[in-house]
This record gives sequence, structure tokens and C-alpha cells, in this order.
Amino acid sequence: MGYRPACQTANALTRAIGDVDGVRAGEIDIATCVDNVRFAGSVDTLKLAEVEFKNRCAMVGAQLNESNGIQVRYDFLGETYDHNEKTRKCTAKVQQKAETVLS
Repeated sequence: MGYRPACQTANALTRAIGDVDGVRAGEIDIATCVDNVRFAGSVDTLKLAEVEFKNRCAMVGAQLNESNGIQVRYDFLGETYDHNEKTRKCTAKVQQKAETVLS
């Protein structure tokens, strides 16, 4: 376990860096958890958000993992999201852990 305020601080900073124009305008949804961020919206607004987000990260020295580009299906914090099917479910890893704990 880490120092709890450190996680809260990291999450607040991630949220602030991610507060791009599309988020403020309500065109893009954002999900953050500590240093993880995901945006959801139309392809056009996501492309603009990606550029602005990367510029903001560069400005403050935040390092990014390699981007997978715009995706409609992805894993994020133990859940698999599918925006075409409008579904969300636990990843296989989480399901396996739950089975182990509950057996």
C-alpha cells in the first residue's frame, strides 16, 4: 500500500492535465485513476483531445506510455470496455482472481 494522499494527489494532477477543451465542453467523457486516463467521445473530438493532452503532458514533463490510438474495445483498470456493443465486464484476470477468492 502506498501513501494514500500521494495517490489522491496523482489522481488530481492527472485529472487536471486531462481537462482538455472537449472535456470542459461536455463532448468527451474522462476516466482517471491515479496516473491512468481514458477519454471517450467521437473520433474527431478524441483526435483533438489527444493532441492537447500530449502537449499538456510535455509541458509538465509527464511521461506517457505508447498510445494505442483510438479504440472502441480496451481493458482499463480490470474491466473490458466495448463501446460498439455498449458493454463493460471484468477482465479474465479479475474473473480468475474472483473465482480463486470465492472458492
